[in-house]
Amino acid sequence: MTTCLLVVDVQEGLNHPTYYGSSRSNPSFDSNLNKLLAAFRAAAAANPSAFTVIHVHHHSRWPESPLHLINSPAGVGAMACSKPDGDELVLTKDVNSAFIGTPLESVLKERGVTRLVIVGLTMEHCVTTTTRMAKNLGVTDRVDSASGKKVEGEVILVEDAVAAFGAGKFDAQTIHDVHIESIRNEFANIMSTEGVVVAMVPPSLRRETFSTGWLTQQ
Repeated sequence: MTTCLLVVDVQEGLNHPTYYGSSRSNPSFDSNLNKLLAAFRAAAAANPSAFTVIHVHHHSRWPESPLHLINSPAGVGAMACSKPDGDELVLTKDVNSAFIGTPLESVLKERGVTRLVIVGLTMEHCVTTTTRMAKNLGVTDRVDSASGKKVEGEVILVEDAVAAFGAGKFDAQTIHDVHIESIRNEFANIMSTEGVVVAMVPPSLRRETFSTGWLTQQ
């Protein structure tokens, strides 16, 4: 079984002070993403066939967007908390879903991914769209060679490693929470950063990667 951490659209343009909204949910987003990347990278170094990290970046079609490749080249770059490392794959898209116009689906199947862990920005747009499509496409499902029956994989959304922006009369945290609940159980299992690390990363690597004060379960 291979587990993939999919990092969606964690790019500098989304730090724009007004374009996406004046407030963003989840102040712990950056630090939680750092923890997940550290854990997955340590696990992948120890067992490359069992763990992988893939980044998806958005290149907007709209010239005024902070994520437009030509007009805002700095904006399409990765935030400091999510810069790709080594040979981590980076795919680019120009719509909400990370599966449209990219080889992501085929890459996941080629790598034998049966557990997809999704994090990134923004919860209300590209994260939720990608999560829903991952489940609908069955990208983590496999056919058992012995029985010929489908074995369902797992799509996981990390609720404290995503963030949303406020819009209209709704504040950022409300939008964040509503979108989490709208996909819970039907499209994805919802987990925390700590829950993912404890469930998926071997204890020896957890101890090497993190100070003992962070995890409540060592």
